[in-house]
Amino acid sequence: AGVQESFATLSVLEPARIAEAAEPTRVTAGETCTLECTVVGSPELTTKWLKDGRPLKTDQKFKISFTNKVASLKILSCGKGDRGEYTFEVSNTVGKSSCTVSIDVVDRIIPPSFTRKLKDVKG
Repeated sequence: AGVQESFATLSVLEPARIAEAAEPTRVTAGETCTLECTVVGSPELTTKWLKDGRPLKTDQKFKISFTNKVASLKILSCGKGDRGEYTFEVSNTVGKSSCTVSIDVVDRIIPPSFTRKLKDVKG
């Protein structure tokens, strides 16, 4: 009689999936807008943001990050040109998921002001 041992590694593959999608957003011109999506899945996840079907990358206008399963897109100093459909895609070797959200940019409302001091008029 004897003892026999055997070892194995079990890898569970979970398809990439969006657990919490970004919400449609309305932002005032000049302000910063942030879209966030929470994702799940393994192995390694790949994320991508698109605007009106075109891929975005981090630059002076857009800040893209992916930390602790939360993907975020920050749009700095929003203007009319930032209106549109934003799509988030996440994928891994066993699956892919995406969501699309719209951003509307509204004009900044500036209260009226007098350019010259009013004169007192006696009638």
